This record gives sequence, structure tokens and C-alpha cells, in this order.
Amino acid sequence: MSTYADALIQALKQQKRIRTFFSGTSMAPTLREGMQLLVEQACPDAIKPADIIMYKKNGQPVAHRVVRIERGAQGRIFLTKGDNHFYVDADRIPEGDLIGRVCAAFPGKGPDVDMLSRDRPAGLCYVVLANGIFAMRRVQKYIPTFIRQPLKPLVDGFFFLLRKIVHIIYIVIRRTSSLRGPRA
Repeated sequence: MSTYADALIQALKQQKRIRTFFSGTSMAPTLREGMQLLVEQACPDAIKPADIIMYKKNGQPVAHRVVRIERGAQGRIFLTKGDNHFYVDADRIPEGDLIGRVCAAFPGKGPDVDMLSRDRPAGLCYVVLANGIFAMRRVQKYIPTFIRQPLKPLVDGFFFLLRKIVHIIYIVIRRTSSLRGPRA
């Protein structure tokens, strides 16, 4: 039985680039419900942290930002995070589940203006935030539970505020870059 993700993979093999719609809130404010995504075929070696990739999960396509790339026995493994998520995704995405790289995003209505054309600096902010979470996870195993438990709400609140600050930075970068006009 063929899934929607399999249909996207087949279409990409034939056309190299396809448009599909985004749904959900996991990538807000970068991607919003109803946006059209331009997805291109991508070699796993060409994917870098801060890129937004589309991969298949339980037969469905998912678009999240790459925050880290590791080497596995079967090739590259992508660790991803939705920009609006507090946590890094638990799934480790093998390169075989890669559908493609999201290279542009257009609003569902209105002019066909690429919303990701100046996304790289803001995307790097999300990668830095995710790597801060990785660092906290490595350190927390060395902190005794009786100290860690009372500090958990404080640490969670800190990362919540940090995520909101990164959202604001993202929006400011996007708005100021759109005021400058098209790239040369």
C-alpha cells in the first residue's frame, strides 16, 4: 500500500522539485498551516544543520529543521526539531527516510513570495537552541536527583523563554530582510 510520503518520493524522482502543502504548528513561526512548500531532491551529504528537511514518519511526510547530523552504520542520521517545539525530536531519521530538502515556502494566499529565502541566520538560532538542550541533557546525568528535581521547573522555564526569544529574533530578521527588497 502506497502512502502520501511514497507518492512524494516518486514525484521527486520524476520532477526533481515538487510543491506540497504544510499542515501543523510544529514549525511556527517559520512555517504555518496552509503554506506551500517547494521540496527538492537532496543528497544526504548536501544536508546541513539549519536546513529544513522533509522525511517520512509512519508513512506521512514531516518537515522539521536539522539540528545535528551523526554518522551511523547505514549512513547519515538526522536529528531534527520543530521550531515551535521545546524538545529535540526523539526520532533519529536515517538517510533512507529522507524525502527531500524544503528550499522555499510560499503563503497559501497572496503573492508567490518565498518566505525562506533569508531564513539561514534565523535557522541557525534554532540550531544553537537545540544544541543547548543537548548540552543540558549531557550535564544533567551528573547532577544528583535531589538537586535536579527542584531545579527542573526553573530550567524548563529558562528554555521556554529562550525559545520565545529565538522566535522574536526570527521574526525580526525576517521582517528586516523583507524591507531591504530582493537579493542581488
